[in-house]
Amino acid sequence: MSDEQWLREGLADAVPPPPTNPDRARAAERLARRRRRTTSLAVLGTVGAVAAVAVLTATLTSGGDDPDRPDDQTAADPPPVVECPPIKIHDGTAQGSAIDQPDPDAPGAVPEGATSARLCQGPGTTFEVPDDALVTDVDGLVAEVNALPETGEPEVCTMDLGPGFRIAFGYDDGSTFVVSGQLYGCRTLVVGNGYRSEPEAAQAAFLARLGTQ
Repeated sequence: MSDEQWLREGLADAVPPPPTNPDRARAAERLARRRRRTTSLAVLGTVGAVAAVAVLTATLTSGGDDPDRPDDQTAADPPPVVECPPIKIHDGTAQGSAIDQPDPDAPGAVPEGATSARLCQGPGTTFEVPDDALVTDVDGLVAEVNALPETGEPEVCTMDLGPGFRIAFGYDDGSTFVVSGQLYGCRTLVVGNGYRSEPEAAQAAFLARLGTQ
């Protein structure tokens, strides 16, 4: 074998043979590129869907509220409704306590701003007290009680016995103010640090307002 022939055959062996089907190789390459693009789009779509779900969840959790909305638009809780103070009853007669006596540290009139009032059992014979509290025109009741004539401490009273009542007034801050009336004996109404007359007028004013509530 001549040197020239040996060199030609060596170069031929060094060149790789062409693919048996060039079209199939190109098709395989195009398919690989399409799969890569499809995978990328699927990943992007999944990320977008997760982000959308997160935004929707946050919106539903917050109730769609505007974070810049002022807090004063939130509905306030209703004021508490006053309850009757406890009283001891023995043999059908309610026993009085310090709450039924003038308090030198208390004002001489029912404070304004009451939001509820309740007619309660007072010292004396028992009676059927209303179940409901007054929550309308409480200011009118306060004004009517404060308009009753002031009197001094009673000196001489009859020995008869009859029903007694209390009117408890409630305020937004949970405080109370109680007046105590006797429909017998000296027939007085204790309001704060003093006495007023016509306790039946105070009771009638409450019942009239409760009847129209």
